[in-house]
Amino acid sequence: MRTKDIKKIIRQEIESHISKTAPIIDFPFEKEVPLTKAHQPRVLTLKHSLNAVLAVMVLVLAISFLFRNPTGPTPPVTTKLLNSDSEIVSFSAVSSVSLMSILQQTDLQLSGGIQLNVNRPSAADMVMPYLKSIEQLMSTEGMHVTEGLSSLPEYEAYMMFETKNLLDQTTVYEMHYNMTLLEDDGEESEYDLDGILIRGINTYEVSGRKEIEEGEEKVIFKAFLDENNYVESLYKIEEDEQTFRFKAVENDIVISESKFDLEVDDDEIKVDLEFIEGDIEGSYVFEYKDEDGSKTIAIEYEINVDGEEMSGEMSVSMVVDDITGEVIYRFSIRPNDDDAFEYDIEDDDEDEEDEEDDDEDEEDEEDDEEEEDIDEEETEKDQEDKEKEDEDEQEDEEQEDNDDLDHTPGKDF
Repeated sequence: MRTKDIKKIIRQEIESHISKTAPIIDFPFEKEVPLTKAHQPRVLTLKHSLNAVLAVMVLVLAISFLFRNPTGPTPPVTTKLLNSDSEIVSFSAVSSVSLMSILQQTDLQLSGGIQLNVNRPSAADMVMPYLKSIEQLMSTEGMHVTEGLSSLPEYEAYMMFETKNLLDQTTVYEMHYNMTLLEDDGEESEYDLDGILIRGINTYEVSGRKEIEEGEEKVIFKAFLDENNYVESLYKIEEDEQTFRFKAVENDIVISESKFDLEVDDDEIKVDLEFIEGDIEGSYVFEYKDEDGSKTIAIEYEINVDGEEMSGEMSVSMVVDDITGEVIYRFSIRPNDDDAFEYDIEDDDEDEEDEEDDDEDEEDEEDDEEEEDIDEEETEKDQEDKEKEDEDEQEDEEQEDNDDLDHTPGKDF
């Protein structure tokens, strides 16, 4: 029998044992039909790829979690205008000296303080005590501070800080002081400061205190005209803002209070200020502008004077008078309820410099007079010495004549 016939018989035998209809499978739920063997390798490969991608994602998330701040989300970075204790003390000192004008103001003369005369004070008059410190802070974008040892025997430390006005003119402040640690238990610390502050011809006694408690730092600073007249400041950080509070005390009575909030946003300096002085209260918003080298401070203001509201905008720049050479603050004021106008106030720092120059001239004159007196004394002494020398010479000549006479030959007594 041929091989072909044998295969045919075997095939028929196998087919006779296989049912022509498939058996019915009655499960309570449907079951997926298993994939054929030919497709299984591809499914397994895709599954492995997905698993690998998921594993990488989980690993990346795990690494990111490990390197996150364990205490919670990272807080936004706050840009501070004053970044050290020396800069904080410097601004406190500059502002205190500027606010001294409130204690030194008069009714009849502009001195940089608020004028309480019969005329209604202008917004420019009222902003001047605060403008001086704001101007010097904004114009220099912080304080330029130099520290070292004091040259005065009663003090250990020395600090010099320089500020610039809108004309880039420099004002120098010097402070000689002692700093004493009062308490430090690891969680809280307290320091005490006392010394003197020198600006031009004026010298002020100063005192201060620095406290650190639960990560919060406070700096208190006082500058004195005398024991009963002074300006006190308090510095601390409130809600990510650097805040200064000032009060001016005259004869032990608080006559002015103010609050400065310092902000730096996208490198733009902004200061919000609120103040109360007697029956006058108000607020200012200061912004520093430097356009093509022309420096100005833009100010928004809202002021209540004895129940009368004043509000608007103004910008201030510094100019030098072509005729007198005086430095002037020039205000361009745009009230909300009136026409715009300009208003000039003379820089009182120039008066202090003139006073200082006058004092120096007086000192020079005194020195010249002393030198003249010394020259006269020396001339008189020289004259006396010359007369003495002449007398001595004359006596010597007389003595020589006598000697010659005594030894003349042939003389017999």
